[in-house]
Amino acid sequence: MLTSFPGKKKKRAFTLVEIMITLTIIGIVGGLVARWFVLNRQYQKRLTELSDGEDNLRKITWTLHQDLKTARTILYPRRQDGSEGIISDTRLVIRNFDGDLVSYFYKSDSKELVRVTSYIPTGDAKEQKDETIGNKLDCVVFTNRNNLN
Repeated sequence: MLTSFPGKKKKRAFTLVEIMITLTIIGIVGGLVARWFVLNRQYQKRLTELSDGEDNLRKITWTLHQDLKTARTILYPRRQDGSEGIISDTRLVIRNFDGDLVSYFYKSDSKELVRVTSYIPTGDAKEQKDETIGNKLDCVVFTNRNNLN
């Protein structure tokens, strides 16, 4: 039988075991939430990289499409012996209907695709315009069949 002493109040408090169990549960839940945030951030980073890659390819194909629509002649890659077949290289040179030379070069060291336009000489000077139209590219190969020219 429990007896209480007069004048002594009973103190209500948490025991050390209860506090440690509570802290352990909070730590586990906090770890799961933190892990979810890390995974979500990695997922968003991958989505951003994929989106940037798609935009990059869209820009390259649009620019290339516009240049090939106005191409009068594909100068390179081209078989010099006139034989039939497919030839590939990391550069492309075309002449458009204005007579301008448009070149595409893949720089493997910087993983960039560069478009160089050499305009028709006006007076004594010849203008040239360089622009990087694609970056972070592992490989670029232009292929031409000889009988398309």
